[in-house]
Amino acid sequence: MAGRIDEALVRRLVADQLPHWAELPVRAVEVDGWDNPPGPRSGGHRPKPDTCSTNCSPSTPWPADPPYGVDMASWEDVRRIALALPETTERASYDGLPAWRVRDKAFVWERPLRRADLAALGTAAPDGPILGVQVPDLGVKEALLADDPSVYFTTPHFEGYPAVLVRLDRIGVPELTEVITEAWYARAPKRLATAHRAQQEPAGG
Repeated sequence: MAGRIDEALVRRLVADQLPHWAELPVRAVEVDGWDNPPGPRSGGHRPKPDTCSTNCSPSTPWPADPPYGVDMASWEDVRRIALALPETTERASYDGLPAWRVRDKAFVWERPLRRADLAALGTAAPDGPILGVQVPDLGVKEALLADDPSVYFTTPHFEGYPAVLVRLDRIGVPELTEVITEAWYARAPKRLATAHRAQQEPAGG
């Protein structure tokens, strides 16, 4: 029979570490159980999250829920942000999924996990909508993967290629805007990118 968490100990720890939560109710749960009440976006109980790091080894758990107080992005946000950038068009890729291009070069695209991806990721494969994003180089890719592996990840299919996969339901709109804009700069012709960057600079700066 599994042991039980000592409520008094929990209360002391909460009071010491998180005093603003000290008055919240505490109830005992099984040590090996999974207590995850429905959140505002979960729609009900969720399974215990699997683990995955940037190379898909079991070390870093996916968060159970998106950050509270942050509006998670949607495909409409992707479309709006991408099409606001100069000379961007939306056209389906070869598999019929939407992709956004500058001068016919894709910089963001819908990229659900495929059979080989699922096999490589195993039980750590995330669900939900996934966006493929071009990045300037492999250094930027590694930096994003290390910065927040709960949002950015990759698969063997993209090994050695400057692109990351983004969990769309884990990223806020401001960060998504920055990521898509940088992806556009990575693929836009140099003159077009330079002209757009100059337009974004403050007057007199």
